[in-house]
Amino acid sequence: MFAQIALSNQRGIMTFGDLPKRPNILIVITDQEREVMHWPEGWAEENLPARNRLLANGLQFTSAQCNAAACSASRATLMTGRYPTEHGVKNLVTSDDPKSEVQRHLQVLPSRLPNLANVMATAGYHVVLKGKLHLTRPVEYNAERKRFYWSAADKEHLADRYGFHEWNPPDMSDPTSLTDLGGGSINNDGRFVDGSGTAAGEVVPRDELFRESAVNFLNTYDGDKPFCLFVGLVNPHDVQEYPGRGLRGLKGGHLKPTFGQGGYHLEDFKDLPIDLPPSVDDDLSTKPSAHAAFRKFLAIGTGHVRTRERQLTYARFYAYLHQQVDQQIMKLLDALDANNLTNDTLIVRMSDHGELGMAHGRGRQKFYNAYRETLSVPLIFSNPRAFPQPQQTDAFASLIDILPTLATIADVPDADTYGFKGRDLTPILLDPTTTVQDALHFTYEDDVFPVEGARFIRAIVEKGWKYAVYFDPYGGAPIEYEMYDLTNDPLEMKNLAHAKHSTPESEFERARLHTRLTEMMRENLTMPDEIRWPEVSDFSPNSQLADIEEDEPASV
Repeated sequence: MFAQIALSNQRGIMTFGDLPKRPNILIVITDQEREVMHWPEGWAEENLPARNRLLANGLQFTSAQCNAAACSASRATLMTGRYPTEHGVKNLVTSDDPKSEVQRHLQVLPSRLPNLANVMATAGYHVVLKGKLHLTRPVEYNAERKRFYWSAADKEHLADRYGFHEWNPPDMSDPTSLTDLGGGSINNDGRFVDGSGTAAGEVVPRDELFRESAVNFLNTYDGDKPFCLFVGLVNPHDVQEYPGRGLRGLKGGHLKPTFGQGGYHLEDFKDLPIDLPPSVDDDLSTKPSAHAAFRKFLAIGTGHVRTRERQLTYARFYAYLHQQVDQQIMKLLDALDANNLTNDTLIVRMSDHGELGMAHGRGRQKFYNAYRETLSVPLIFSNPRAFPQPQQTDAFASLIDILPTLATIADVPDADTYGFKGRDLTPILLDPTTTVQDALHFTYEDDVFPVEGARFIRAIVEKGWKYAVYFDPYGGAPIEYEMYDLTNDPLEMKNLAHAKHSTPESEFERARLHTRLTEMMRENLTMPDEIRWPEVSDFSPNSQLADIEEDEPASV
């Protein structure tokens, strides 16, 4: 089992074996990494040594999910323990176009709400941020760039306004820019970790980058407080650069695809032994129409994936990027060892959301869907004293649960007064066979792309069922429904809310799930104010087909 774990004194301070009462905490979050799936058995164990190292002395949550997408909405939910309807960050926070009316009105992380940094500070932690945050905009105008851009002023701003200290900007908040790549020749992840990359494409002396890196922080930290170090990495997000054609690939007259422009080489990943997910040819005609609409949009912007060659290469590039970011995580683990910090540091390893990775009809990215590939994220709590043997649990957990869990571990004063919507996972850390919830909630309102129709989502996930309602708060499109029997259809291929698959038995379950989802929304303040929420009796099985006649254009 695991080391002796006890709850000490009446205030409930949790101690793991002989860990300090308030251990150091290292949070490592990657971007667009789903939990391991659709790979050959043993491939992850053979090719991701840092992951193996964490699992060897860790508790792995195999049923962990995000509660929102995409990046900014999910990260704000993690940081606040609240859903986007409460913290307000519903769309990708971008800042690359000062003339954009859309960007001017994007909500950043509100400083009025408690967040991970200032909550942990109340327990005496020195909270440090290295790497991607994607929740704020730069505060100073750069005349040379003719836009606001990251500077030393943002380091002060994050510390004063939010409580994150010692940040190393620039942030990765221009997600369509090659300068935001985590790896390749740009290598922002290397910069964040040990100064080995570039500053968003700008060459800066290595010693300057190293001084601001996560590894150097671990090498030099001698504070009298425990630290909470948050390291945000970009990869495997760079998968969006394949095939790298379309309108983005043609920008600036380049003949080379965008992944090549960013320093990636096809020969490094095209022959990896990774196959396609079983749902690659999923028929989208019975699925919510936003799925096919976004697939078409992506093909125009980044190139089609209609051929098996491109589909396989995409899936293999995604796996390759896991290897790349795993190498960066290993540097952090080595630094903990080198500085005798491993035994006194609790590591929390996660991602902000998943990636379709060719599942569900050649799907890519994480927008406009609630499939398992999008929602599922890795989640590992690791420390050799707390978990001398590898542990695993299938208990539900989600990113909204992280802050209330850390508040208990850190003995945050009056933690129960913050109004977190997430659950405290410490009972599961104490006993991996227990559970603290039997369902998870997912919301989606990221309207960053020109996809019309029912595209916002409210969903509930139980062990045996998934149910989602898609709605359009602006155009009045008909509500669409999605429902899967996860026991008999774990790949989520048969939408039981469509007329083709609906039965009296499935309608009984759908009515129950709709009622429970509605209750969950009321409890968590996620009821959309822009529409009249449908009653159970309003439902009729979807009969319209998604617009798949105009499939991905094959010209790019």
